Amino acid sequence: MIASLGRSCPDCTGGQEAAVASHPWLAMISTASGGKWAPKCGGALIDSQHVLTAAHCLVDGGTSPAEVGVRLGEHDLRTSDEAVSLDYNVDRLLPHPGYNPSTHEGDLAVLTLAQRVQFRSNIQPSGLPTTAGSDAEYVGKMATVAGWGALAGVLPAPSRIL
Repeated sequence: MIASLGRSCPDCTGGQEAAVASHPWLAMISTASGGKWAPKCGGALIDSQHVLTAAHCLVDGGTSPAEVGVRLGEHDLRTSDEAVSLDYNVDRLLPHPGYNPSTHEGDLAVLTLAQRVQFRSNIQPSGLPTTAGSDAEYVGKMATVAGWGALAGVLPAPSRIL
């Protein structure tokens, strides 16, 4: 689960700052509005040209590919000297066909990047399962939530640090 910026996520607070490059698959999804770009959601790089994110990040505003950007390798949004990040244009948005904005059922989307990602130490795809299995494989297992969310309590603005 990756919580989107700007939305309340009480289950996603109480974290700690991640080490630089500790989540090399994490993508920052930004959208353009009125000529200004702003971080909106998180996502996961799943291969050299695709990012998995939440459909509500794209559909709830009628966003087009030209209004969506992906940053990979980011850590601290306040500075540019702690990690080398790369920005990518989006060629195609593919929200889940069963996405329901009222219930958030099917709240998944895949972004196709306009160019292939060149992997490096701080930019790598997520380790998705490669074989079919049952949900029972994951019951009782530890999961990690990563993103630019609140570190403690309810903050007026999301953290600028991963």
